[in-house]
Amino acid sequence: MQQQQPIISDEAVIRAIHRRAAMLAFLLFAAALAWMSFVPFDFTGTPTGPANVHRIGFLRVADISLIDIFANIGIYMPFGALCLLALRSVRLNRALAIIGAIIAACIYSVAVEHAQYWIASRVASWIDVFCNVAGACFGAVITAVCEPILRLMFQRFTESAQRNWWAVIAKGAVCALILIHLRPYDIVIDKGSAAAQLIRADFHPLAALDGIPDKCRQQVKEGRLDGTREMRRMRDEYLLDRATDTASYAGITILLWLGFRPRRFFGFIRAVGGSGFVVLCTAFMITLTRQFLASHGLDTMHFVAACLGWLGGCTICTLFLRHPGDEASSANPDFSFQLPKSIGTAAACFTLASILLYELVPFDFNTTGITKSGMFAQVNLMPFMVHFHSRPNDALYDITGECLIYAAVGLCIAGSLFRRTRWHWRTQFVVTVFGTGTIAAALQIVHMFMLTRRTDITTVVLALVSAAAISLGLKWLTDYRRFVSMRIANDLLTSQLMEGETYDKDALKGLGKRRNDASPIPTTRSSEPE
Repeated sequence: MQQQQPIISDEAVIRAIHRRAAMLAFLLFAAALAWMSFVPFDFTGTPTGPANVHRIGFLRVADISLIDIFANIGIYMPFGALCLLALRSVRLNRALAIIGAIIAACIYSVAVEHAQYWIASRVASWIDVFCNVAGACFGAVITAVCEPILRLMFQRFTESAQRNWWAVIAKGAVCALILIHLRPYDIVIDKGSAAAQLIRADFHPLAALDGIPDKCRQQVKEGRLDGTREMRRMRDEYLLDRATDTASYAGITILLWLGFRPRRFFGFIRAVGGSGFVVLCTAFMITLTRQFLASHGLDTMHFVAACLGWLGGCTICTLFLRHPGDEASSANPDFSFQLPKSIGTAAACFTLASILLYELVPFDFNTTGITKSGMFAQVNLMPFMVHFHSRPNDALYDITGECLIYAAVGLCIAGSLFRRTRWHWRTQFVVTVFGTGTIAAALQIVHMFMLTRRTDITTVVLALVSAAAISLGLKWLTDYRRFVSMRIANDLLTSQLMEGETYDKDALKGLGKRRNDASPIPTTRSSEPE
């Protein structure tokens, strides 16, 4: 009899996303790359440029710039890699997948560069096309050569998830934290050395907070802010950012503790030292890298917040981490260490309270008779219109920030529904998206009565998209955990032992009669995660 293959989820949407993950990642990256190529969307019907520039078609034959060459090659290497993986996912052989990735990159790059001809602040050139195609070629070839290694890494990842799910989640959370804190990745190094930049930097933890007035005046001078009345909001948001950093590092510490599974004294010492090493090294790397990012600069308060978060996370785990007996731990090792549900409820309440503060500070409601002016005077009902004349880095930072904020709201709603209701997942999905969109719309209405806030429909659109994505991600994550926790049992006794059932003698009487035609039975050894 043919062996029954386990499926990752009972939902067709989740199965389709898992099956076409490479294709979806490629399409999302291509869409994001096109969006970044067109910002600030300053379209013009009569492109102008130097009269002595030679053109072939619409594209210039521009001077060679090493910075632009390396930047374009680096940006399009993920494009080629993801395109090759997408083509391989539809069972195209390796050679044809490489050729297809190069052709796709060529067509895509030529189309984008010709579209940039009609954007006043962009330069469309053939050098960019050649560099883009070269970068995609490098990415596709490297990925094709390393494909066996990637398959082995995925296999080991699955095995690691089977042995210690929380350790895998902690590693993913650390990587996500690094990507979040380093956005928008606008690395700028001046003509001096990196060491000289660090020598000139101010390492005092309160230096960034004290420098907010100068930063505000500089942005007003550049036309990015209407006036210095936003200084108070910048200060409040900075303090909220540091509080959020502390909470996020506390969460990372808790995940690391669940992964270490300390049982005795030396296990606790290992958990404290290991979690501290990971958290503090991550915070130090982020703090140091931000010195060379134009949108951030050096801020040692981030490292201080990480230290506080680590201490807070260790305290929570020491006081509230539950340790069942050895027999229960052996029967179900994934749930040998659990936190009370009240901790999750408190985390959700803290998250929602922080988001409300983010959207309502500095509480400057228009009750003084002062009228709004400039960018705050109008209500924007056209999605993404506010980014049409902003810098690419600012637009990316604002959009990703809004997505993160409302993804957290969606996660709180989806997590609460997942553990406390018996609704079908599709009903939970609709409620999560609708609830997050309602909260975003209500806050935007409140912004109409605040002096330093702008009412923008873009936030509601991003909230809906973020809530849908986080709900799908949570469903995929829980179903994937059950999938990697599956074991194949070739007899009823093994199946019952793995499922935690009792020994049933009557059920085993007929086992010998049908021993020859027995078939593998997929079973799960754990229930749904907390």
